[in-house]
Amino acid sequence: MRPNHMARLVAAFTLVGAGPLAAQQTREELIQDARNEFDESTRLDLLSRAADPGLGVRDSLWAVGVFDLAQNLIGSGQTAEGALWLRWEARHGRRWAIDRAYYSPSTVAAYDQAVPAVQTEGGTDSPDITTSWRWPDRFDANASGSLEVTTAERSLPLTVSVEGRGTVEPGGSLTLAPATYQIVAEAPGFETLRVTREILPGAATVLEFDLAPELSTATREQVAPTLVTIRYVQGGQQVCANGLMTRAGGLVLTAGSALRQNTGLSVVTTSGTYRDVSVAASDAGLDLAVLRVGASQQPTLSPASGVADEEHAWSLFRPGCGDATSAHTRLSGWRSPPAGPVGLAPALPAGASGSPLFDLNGALIGLVTGPDRVAPIALAQDLLARAAQDVVAAQAGGGGGGPPWVWIGAGAAAVGVAAAVLAGGGGGGGGGGPPAPTTGSITVTFPGGGL
Repeated sequence: MRPNHMARLVAAFTLVGAGPLAAQQTREELIQDARNEFDESTRLDLLSRAADPGLGVRDSLWAVGVFDLAQNLIGSGQTAEGALWLRWEARHGRRWAIDRAYYSPSTVAAYDQAVPAVQTEGGTDSPDITTSWRWPDRFDANASGSLEVTTAERSLPLTVSVEGRGTVEPGGSLTLAPATYQIVAEAPGFETLRVTREILPGAATVLEFDLAPELSTATREQVAPTLVTIRYVQGGQQVCANGLMTRAGGLVLTAGSALRQNTGLSVVTTSGTYRDVSVAASDAGLDLAVLRVGASQQPTLSPASGVADEEHAWSLFRPGCGDATSAHTRLSGWRSPPAGPVGLAPALPAGASGSPLFDLNGALIGLVTGPDRVAPIALAQDLLARAAQDVVAAQAGGGGGGPPWVWIGAGAAAVGVAAAVLAGGGGGGGGGGPPAPTTGSITVTFPGGGL
């Protein structure tokens, strides 16, 4: 056996002296005993025990146990059976790659086929489904496995179908031959979920579903007019990004990282295309930018209230320069009130950056700044207020007659005008260059609950 870091990892955890009974053995002890065992049946049984997720956290030693089990099966001519275990490891433990210096070329080749297959089928990172297992007492490579289904919401009228093999109702079970299966979960009024899972010999795979509510056409139509497209030309090619039209006098909120340049911008809204758009304010920490568009009054979204961690959320966005599409996610790590960007899981498509994130009723949660993060809208209010101050200053400067960006101070008059802009007053023009930094401080509230 060639020395390698994986073998040393196992050896480091091996206890000196007589080991405990098999039922009490740790994962590292099981792996070491299997490597010292000459009887194939006993060796496979030990490695199956080591691969049991119920033995402890799925860690690097768990992956070693699966790799060893697959190698023993492949070495005895059971290539398809070994490949099944490698797909299972790639799906549920992808961070632990195989040791290419230790395992046989045939095992490594099977692993290299398993990884892209699992990536194509989709991963397991979704709070809409939880996977667990009940493990057999003894390993039998020829034993059937089973699929069991349960739901987080007991009254959910869920139906789960397994690629032509039958359906499973919540609380039911379906016996299946060991293999990889496409599984579809459906319920009226909820989004359909398609997943891929391995059924292992002798083991029960238990899937708990918590499906996302289906986004209604009415909510989508409510959000759609607030989504704008930001266009610019880079390298001779037209580039498009998403943005959110706010009530603040023709201001568009977008992700700073979605803009690869701050000149030559145009914004397409439901009321027309606005050119010579300028950046009015930005916040690198939140990855937000505000564009001064000068558009007429647009429909707006009210901020969501009572937002909670793991809440369902949707993004409406235009990937590239295409048609609008929606994607579902959940908030991850939300605290009230939020102190910074909040995580999203599962991750949204890359093209969602700069788009609004909203709840089932169309209330605005925040602005998507990356596939796995959102800037809560409450944290964007100061930035919008600062941008509105610049709009007020530009209007006070007379537009094209005098200096376009004139700071008019932080007095009561400025507060009143800024509040009017945030409420939807004052369209402004479409020209002018990037604003100079503003000074002073204005506290602005958003009238009517909208932005």
